[in-house]
Amino acid sequence: MNVQGLPLTGSGMKNTPLVRRLACLVVAFLILQAVSALAEPDVYFSPNGGIRDRLLRAINHTKATIDLAIFDFTSGELAGALLAARERGVAIRIVADARQAQGKHSEIPFLLEKGMKVRLARGNGRGIMHHKFAIFDGRLLVTGSYNWTDSAERLNRENLIILDEPAIVQRYQVSFEGLFNGSGAVSRLP
Repeated sequence: MNVQGLPLTGSGMKNTPLVRRLACLVVAFLILQAVSALAEPDVYFSPNGGIRDRLLRAINHTKATIDLAIFDFTSGELAGALLAARERGVAIRIVADARQAQGKHSEIPFLLEKGMKVRLARGNGRGIMHHKFAIFDGRLLVTGSYNWTDSAERLNRENLIILDEPAIVQRYQVSFEGLFNGSGAVSRLP
């Protein structure tokens, strides 16, 4: 007999209803532990909430791919980090809003000039391509209201959330593929 008075055999406890219930509880506990082991989402707010620094870390730690869908991109620091990532072998694809890419401070013409793979997109009719998300190495997603601009970092009230949930990342990846492959290739801006 063990401490609780349950009979033991040469191979362990007998298969009693209590033992089966305890085994189910142990399995449920282990499943909950595995689910809670997923990374908690990182959440950031601007102005001056560290979003740009977090994006720079994500870019600098990326090993293989960056897919970016962005409405407005005026941050020279982020553009420079993308170029540095490409120089170390990271494949980078960008979908940007067609009108916003022609803006006075847009980094999109510079990135195109440097040979970045960029597609310009619009919404339906007079609509805009208003996405703001990036996927790093096919496993880390950043999304929110944050445009890759100096104003978003220092002046605007913006947000960014970082997720690594595979099912969510995959849905964004499918959306990105549709945007990138559905938009015309651009070698220069009009």
